[in-house]
Amino acid sequence: MTIQEQLPWNQINDENMSFLKAIGVNCITINPPPPGLEDGQDQVDFWQKMCKIVESHGLKLTNVGLNCWDNITLGLPDRDEKIEA
Repeated sequence: MTIQEQLPWNQINDENMSFLKAIGVNCITINPPPPGLEDGQDQVDFWQKMCKIVESHGLKLTNVGLNCWDNITLGLPDRDEKIEA
């Protein structure tokens, strides 16, 4: 059985990962991700750090939850423009 927990990016730390491992969690999802994710800046170092923290406790980072513009999810008139953005 696989158990996954979801945490915001700013709660990915050694203390929380140690606790989650101790109670049987296997996988981590980060949601919400850090602000500015959509601005196109290189964030490789940030995500490598997140992976390193999670994996150092024998856990696996399996997913990053992203929120979408309401225009897209609700099918509003400017939906196509947002998809292209």
